[in-house]
Amino acid sequence: MNGMNAQSGPLHSACGSNEYLLEDYLAGTLPSGESEKLARHLTACDDCRLALADAESGSRVFRLAGSLAGSPPDPHPAFARVVMARIREHREAGSVWNPFVALAWKFAATATLALLIMVTYAVSRADEAQPESTTVTQSAVRDIFSPVPARPPDTRDEAILMVVEPNYANR
Repeated sequence: MNGMNAQSGPLHSACGSNEYLLEDYLAGTLPSGESEKLARHLTACDDCRLALADAESGSRVFRLAGSLAGSPPDPHPAFARVVMARIREHREAGSVWNPFVALAWKFAATATLALLIMVTYAVSRADEAQPESTTVTQSAVRDIFSPVPARPPDTRDEAILMVVEPNYANR
C-alpha cells in the first residue's frame, strides 16, 4: 500500500500478516476470534493503526461515490422482449457470409458429381481394356520362369564375350 493519501500524506502499510484482514475488520465480516486478536494487535502496533485509518478513509470515499452515483435503474419490463426481437431480426437478416456458404455447397455438389462421373468412366474403360479370357498354359509359364540353358563357352574368348555382352547366349 505504498502511495499517497490525499488528506494525510503517504499511505501506511500494516504488518504483512494483518494487512489483508483490515478491510474485513472494517466491514465487520471478520470472525469474532480473529477480530479480537486484530483489535489487541491494533492497540500495540502504530503501523497497523495508521493503515486501518487509511483503509477507513478509503472505504468512506467509496461509499460517498456510490451514494452520489445512485443505484442503477432496473430494466424496463419490456427489455427482454425487445432484446429477443432484435436477436430474431438479426438472424432473419442473415450474415454477410450466407452467399459464400451457398456457393460453397453448390461447388461441393458439382465436384462430387464430376468425381462420380470420372470414376464411372474409369471403371468402364478398365473393364473394356481387359481381355475376355486369359488362358495360361504350363509351357508358357515354363518359358517365362526357366530360361533356355546356355551352352558352356568353348574358348576363352567366348567366356569373355558372355560376361561382356548380355545377349551373347541368345545368338
